[in-house]
Amino acid sequence: MTAAAALGVHMHGRGEDADGVRRSLGRLECFLIQLLQTLHDVRVTIGDAEPDEDEG
Repeated sequence: MTAAAALGVHMHGRGEDADGVRRSLGRLECFLIQLLQTLHDVRVTIGDAEPDEDEG
């Protein structure tokens, strides 16, 4: 999904569609945040990283 969102940003940028680029960037940002959070959660689960302070 992240790669598809990045492609969307690229395609909107080539078409000079500023609103489309903004929407695509927002989707891409959300996917990247979710991906990074999932990676962190896995690292916490295997004991390779400390949990976030707000995770209790």
